[in-house]
Amino acid sequence: SLVALWRSFAEAGRLDGAMGGSHGGAVVRLVVAPHGTASATVSLGWYFPARDFMGGLVGNFYASSRLVHGSEEAARTLLPGSEAAADVRGWASFAATLSSPSSSLPAWLGDSLLNSLHHTRSVMWLADGRWRQWESYSCVNVDSVHNDGERHLAHLMLWPGGLLNLLRTFYEPSTSLLGTSRTSCSGPTRFRPRCAPGPPAPCRMG
Repeated sequence: SLVALWRSFAEAGRLDGAMGGSHGGAVVRLVVAPHGTASATVSLGWYFPARDFMGGLVGNFYASSRLVHGSEEAARTLLPGSEAAADVRGWASFAATLSSPSSSLPAWLGDSLLNSLHHTRSVMWLADGRWRQWESYSCVNVDSVHNDGERHLAHLMLWPGGLLNLLRTFYEPSTSLLGTSRTSCSGPTRFRPRCAPGPPAPCRMG
């Protein structure tokens, strides 16, 4: 239980195997000299190869392409010294050139450029390579045109391949458009995506 987990930590500063399937914890031990400073890094990872959408299996590209083979490997990719960690630091440096006291850009322009990327938090890279995006965490719509209109500039500048991938959804008659015509913000409409009934199965997701 969580009570047992934290009791062990409070008494001895460690976790003594009290973790279960629905909860857990992480401990890092440090010795800090008087008047000194120290820092610790904890990396959390997850691995969901069988991502589903409304009962249909759509998967995740990182699993189908074997970018990582499990949650532990995913967590290690962001630890100091890794290529991904260096990439994150590079993005932080890039952000500072847009919006910081040392930036040469007007504050309004730097802020606008930086925050034009905020929506990428809802991107999905599906198992078969399709690049899709939620309307928001509070709305189940996927790639609704009224949202993609404001997102396409960032895609065009940084991920042109992703933008082309998305455009094929709207122009190929063989695809099943999964957007405003398929769902509403509160759930599926009567126009459901073409997913096989029963156990998770491949889903026609635009």
